[in-house]
Amino acid sequence: MLTKYDLRKYKAIKAEILQLQEQINELESVMVAPKIPQLTGMPFGGSSEPDKIGNVVAKASKLRDLYYEKLAGLVELQEAIENAIAGLDNKEQLLIRLYYFSGYTWEEVAVRLNYSWQHVHRLHRAILEKLAV
Repeated sequence: MLTKYDLRKYKAIKAEILQLQEQINELESVMVAPKIPQLTGMPFGGSSEPDKIGNVVAKASKLRDLYYEKLAGLVELQEAIENAIAGLDNKEQLLIRLYYFSGYTWEEVAVRLNYSWQHVHRLHRAILEKLAV
């Protein structure tokens, strides 16, 4: 069962997925190339000094894992929406993609599909009924 609300979330899901991927990439760059402390020529404590770089990498790793979990959930939602609209015919899928995923207005969708504004709304209502089953 898929609703208008679920379809409206698709664009936000896609944007959040991209944002999470960027954050994961940033964390991984921190984990791979953490800043190395500058050598001053002065001796410093050996093993008694806490491993600051190791702590940063461990925290970054936990955060990355959290982002991956969130990303998996968002991809699952996106997949469910894609699977639901896969059962529609091509024109119906195009209508859904143009309006909900690409952000076209109803008027732009009507022009793009070469339908009247009223026909687009009738078709939209019929699509929502199909998806609600």
